[in-house]
Amino acid sequence: MSSATLPAARPGDPGDRTPLHTWFLNFLQRELAAYPGRVSLVTRMVLGATLTMLIIMTFHLPGGALGGYFALIVSRESLRNTVQQIWLTIAFFCLATVYTLAGIAIFVDSPITHFFWVIGSFYLIFFVMGTARNYGLAAGFSFLIATAIPIWDRAGDVNLKVALTLYTLLSVIVGVGCTLFVEYVYRAFHPVDPILLGVADRLQVAGETLQAIADVRLPSKPVQSRLLQYAMVGPSSLRRQFIRAGITAEIRARVSAVIAISGRVVELCATALATESSGRVPTQHDAERLRSVGGALLEQAAEVRALQAVEEVGQSQVPGWKGSGTRSAYLPILPELERSVGLLGDIANSFGVPLEEQEITYSGVEAARQKVAALATMLGAHPSKILAADAFTNREHLVFALRGCLAATMCYLIYNGIDWPGINTSVATCIITALGTIGSSRQKQLLRVAGAVVGGFVISLPAQVFLLPLMDSITAFTIFFVVVSGIAAWFATSSPRLSYFGLQIALAFYLVNLQEPTFQTSLSVARDRVVGVLLGLLMMWLVFDQIAAPLATVRMGDLLRGNLDQLAEFALTINQVARDASGKPEENSALARFRQLRDKINDSFSQTNAQADAVVFEFGPRRVQRLWERERMEAMQPSMRSIFLLEIALFESDQLPGALIGQRDAASTAAVAQFLGQAHDALCHVAALPVPGTADEDAVLTHKAEAAVLQLQEGHTWLEKTVDPKHETLRSLSASLVFSIHALLRAATTRRTA
Repeated sequence: MSSATLPAARPGDPGDRTPLHTWFLNFLQRELAAYPGRVSLVTRMVLGATLTMLIIMTFHLPGGALGGYFALIVSRESLRNTVQQIWLTIAFFCLATVYTLAGIAIFVDSPITHFFWVIGSFYLIFFVMGTARNYGLAAGFSFLIATAIPIWDRAGDVNLKVALTLYTLLSVIVGVGCTLFVEYVYRAFHPVDPILLGVADRLQVAGETLQAIADVRLPSKPVQSRLLQYAMVGPSSLRRQFIRAGITAEIRARVSAVIAISGRVVELCATALATESSGRVPTQHDAERLRSVGGALLEQAAEVRALQAVEEVGQSQVPGWKGSGTRSAYLPILPELERSVGLLGDIANSFGVPLEEQEITYSGVEAARQKVAALATMLGAHPSKILAADAFTNREHLVFALRGCLAATMCYLIYNGIDWPGINTSVATCIITALGTIGSSRQKQLLRVAGAVVGGFVISLPAQVFLLPLMDSITAFTIFFVVVSGIAAWFATSSPRLSYFGLQIALAFYLVNLQEPTFQTSLSVARDRVVGVLLGLLMMWLVFDQIAAPLATVRMGDLLRGNLDQLAEFALTINQVARDASGKPEENSALARFRQLRDKINDSFSQTNAQADAVVFEFGPRRVQRLWERERMEAMQPSMRSIFLLEIALFESDQLPGALIGQRDAASTAAVAQFLGQAHDALCHVAALPVPGTADEDAVLTHKAEAAVLQLQEGHTWLEKTVDPKHETLRSLSASLVFSIHALLRAATTRRTA
């Protein structure tokens, strides 16, 4: 078997061979460059935080740091979802307040029972964060308990402690209220959903790039800059905004796939741009194909831009595309690019079936609304569901809660054991850090430490010495606050490679300057709080990154194999769901399993994306090899997401009167399940290859892996013969999976022989 050739690193990629300082400057330049909607988002974030600060300072509200912080992090993907997010945040902050006061009233008199109540509360916090389906629930419930525990550990008046606990709740209500006010004003003038705007702009720059390449010229400098920035940042910023939305599982899965495919299209166009820069000229046939694909992307961008909210995806007519699929000597990725553009239209339009054909009992906008409501009811995907379907059965949730509880308990024991109550911010830091710890990586801890140092020691301490003594009015402090919040918000709107740095700058700065409604004159306060942040980060690093923490590449492979296995079971489960006379599914164990698998697969996709971001920041002698494997595994994600959506489409086919997606076919779903099972087995054999062994063991493993991939290829061929001809999309997806797994096999073989 021929060995794989490792691709050259793209400009700005941490795996390239350029000097470190040059790479770092290029990295910052692309991460901090403006993109459509960034200035608007940062402005709204800063306005919300500044209004919160003014109210806190004016009315002298203690515990204001969380209010300012929540004004930055509250979801802003759409006005409806922002309102829902805010109400959930307030509701669960209130629930946490009741829980805290009730627990204190029962256990505060006994040090032993109080200690075990604290430990139990830590476990409950991390369990909620690991299983909650909504970010507002986890944040609202967890943050107040984390900040209230240090208050009740102090000796002093009970009435004062109750008041401080309630003031913390009030400051958060003020923060989210100011955010809601800013969003209402903004949406009155800008109704377009920022997620759709981001997808549309990515498609726009990709289409303009391809048409320029077809004309044997480079695109304009602004287009090149945006394309390279999107290629490096990826679709993670869009996913981060979208993942907090409380919408139905069917819409969430479809929009997630659209986001993933738009990111893949951008990466492929960046590769095509590098080919154009090399001086090679496309043939006339390839130029026509590139021009056609570019035109389709521009039409798709215009259609997406015309939508008002993500809920409308699937109710529009996004143009599809069907290329020749033939190989191209000029641009080998051209068939994959054509396939990705075609998938984008298929997914957005329920695999190419117009809405009026899917639902003949309604018409117009009302038909769309009725369809979404019906799907939400049938699939059990109502956004009011609080915890994940596998909250009490998935072992990973238990492990996550135990790890988080251990980190917070270690911080609690340290600051109480050495009698240094000023560093109690370490516990809150564990909570804040853990909001992104499922699937997190070492680089996030590094960014958090750097952000805490910058926000606390670099900004807050010098400001207390040189700036705050000169400020004699709230106006001067407001200007200073806006500047620091603007810097933090700009970093926070970068990709996950840098966003946590900005959030930690804001958190450290607010803990020093906004926790009490007055200017801090004591340097010890800033020192203690920043040291507490660093202690919390250290404990989280020890517990989550050092105790049995696998490489992100290994974890990413595990998630992919697990998802293939679940997708295979998902296909078979579709045939096991019983239906009543009207064609609707009946409540039984098969339907419950269908819903559980759907949620697990969605979560696994999100975790795989998080691990892909982590691989870039892992170093070692085989770093370039791991980056290559990451690229191939990432290439599998859009195909797997699309197969997942196709399976849901097959399930929906008997759900609605007049639906013409196609009747369920037991042979089709069985073929899908068998093929996915073969893909899972092939990946398991490929994963075994990197383990060192004797020459004979190497030969046996390599032979098994090659045989597994060959069987996978035969499964793809059999799938073409057995699945109904109307499922052309499924066949192209299976071919993409075969190609990606074969590339992984070649990469693993190269790693063993290197």
